[in-house]
Amino acid sequence: MAKKSEIPFGAQFSPNQVSLPELLQIIHKEAGNRGKITEAIRDRFFANQSLTQRRKLAENTVLSLRAYGLLAEDAATPTRLAGELLALTGKPDALYEQFARHILLNLKGISVIETLEIMQASGEKNHFAHMEKTT
Repeated sequence: MAKKSEIPFGAQFSPNQVSLPELLQIIHKEAGNRGKITEAIRDRFFANQSLTQRRKLAENTVLSLRAYGLLAEDAATPTRLAGELLALTGKPDALYEQFARHILLNLKGISVIETLEIMQASGEKNHFAHMEKTT
């Protein structure tokens, strides 16, 4: 059996799919009701997807919010971190800096960076081709 990764994964939680400030507003507005959080995310970010995909994508986003520490284990209650980030929505640079710091320090983000550096140093540069094109 494969070991579960300790690093959160959230494809639906990427800036290409959703807006962090809007997600923070949704989870605070609908706090305490996972169904309403999921519906609001579905309607706001995935309305153009196929009917069968909308709910799944929204649910995956909720799971990502929990994995990134923005929703508590019940996936309905915003965490203290979510509240701190919500207070920064008017200051995008500070918002993303604090969230990045959280990922690096609390979600093993530094381990990912170290792994990428080791891969690059060992000559596995083809893994970085996509990153170099997008940065």
